[in-house]
Amino acid sequence: MAKELELDDLDVLSEASLIHEYKQPIQYTDDWATIYPSNMRENNKRRKNTQFAPILSGKMMFSVSIKPSTATVAETGIKQAFYKYMYTITLEHDGYVKRTIECKWDELWKLHLHIATQLKSRMKLREERKKQEKQQEDIEKCERKTRNTSVNFPAHSAAYRTSSVTQPSSNGATNQKRFSKSISHEPRSKKNFARWRDTLRRRKSSRKSRKIARFPKSPVDSHVKEIELESRAQQLKEYFERIFNSNHSNYKLNYRNMEQFQNFFGLSQFTYIRDLGPAGYEGTLQKHSGGERQSLTKSLTRCHCGDVFRTWRNRWFILRDSFLAYFKENSMQFVMLFDARTELKQFGKKFEIKNLQRRLTIKCKDEAEATTWVKQLELIKKDNSAGYMPETTNPHGSFAPERIGSRARWFVCGQDYFVAVKEAIDMAKEEIFIADWWFMPCIELIRSETGERVTLEESLTAAVSRGVKVFILVFNSNMESQ
Repeated sequence: MAKELELDDLDVLSEASLIHEYKQPIQYTDDWATIYPSNMRENNKRRKNTQFAPILSGKMMFSVSIKPSTATVAETGIKQAFYKYMYTITLEHDGYVKRTIECKWDELWKLHLHIATQLKSRMKLREERKKQEKQQEDIEKCERKTRNTSVNFPAHSAAYRTSSVTQPSSNGATNQKRFSKSISHEPRSKKNFARWRDTLRRRKSSRKSRKIARFPKSPVDSHVKEIELESRAQQLKEYFERIFNSNHSNYKLNYRNMEQFQNFFGLSQFTYIRDLGPAGYEGTLQKHSGGERQSLTKSLTRCHCGDVFRTWRNRWFILRDSFLAYFKENSMQFVMLFDARTELKQFGKKFEIKNLQRRLTIKCKDEAEATTWVKQLELIKKDNSAGYMPETTNPHGSFAPERIGSRARWFVCGQDYFVAVKEAIDMAKEEIFIADWWFMPCIELIRSETGERVTLEESLTAAVSRGVKVFILVFNSNMESQ
């Protein structure tokens, strides 16, 4: 860990300059340093790692609508008869995430089976745990009663003990419990009886007021009439809200963390990162390997036979207003920016997106899902702020559009830059983060002709006195050489 630094030790990177002005040498092993103690940094890291996931907080609102579906070419006659309705489910969460899913009944049924399987396994585990606790409690209670009863016998009643006390058989806990009841003569307390009566009344009242949301029983749509669609949609809405807004925190945590639920609605940990832009479309798709450069298999022949040797791999795709990215086990693999030459093509359940950097081929599970992704990409194409536009629209023929309101400034002279740094440090209210190579606290931010001189060390000292946290990221050239 890095050594705790004082305000006078802000030149942790300046190993050669001004080292004679500081009596104690600086010792550090990390690539960064801060003027705050090391235990505070560890607490901040631990707090970030245990931060509550946004998907587990708040209430999820569902709305369901059912309408007759239009048959596609790929569907057979049996599937059209069994699943003749299209279910549109809208999920709203945290006032920021909104998902609209169109699916058939078989997909809803698969999701319900996963939920039911997990519910049954948890209920079975809970019953076994309660049964074990009850057995252990009965054994301890029997041992306690028999021990207290045997002590209360007088010394001259040996004949009574031998005639009334029977030896427990091999049944163990059951015979021991029956034996303790036969010799105990403790009257039942009225206070305990009243408490037991009040508990029973509360249980009966809670059972009456409890509403149980159940999944529709009919496994196919062929038995459902059109006049029953409204009640069926309401039943599905109550079912989803009852499951994913459970009052039991453990149940809600397990259901919302289900991989099937997150894949169904396209939710992940990247959905709630607002810095990535508005929450767009997400889901698991298959991407074709290659496409970023001229591969060896494709260069062997001009008939594009090299595509046969490529493979399809499952990746998690996220779509935002200016890029398309895919991940592998929460690790970023590739980001495709929407530039001026972005093209989009769909053929069946596959679609291809191409820009100046790469040609990416993506395969969906069916043609309907591919059409949904293409529609989302077309909506971004109509948005002029995404850079997904003709090249002649951008200034100077740039691949990126002109973005207004970006936090960047042009500086021709270094004097103006240092004055802007001084103003930014003075306006800081919470924290200051500095990343540099040769960091020198003695550098003068203001050096006017009137004699006014303000150094970086003085500005940071004033900020710390206001309660602002200062963090310094130091580039360690020794680590690079190793």
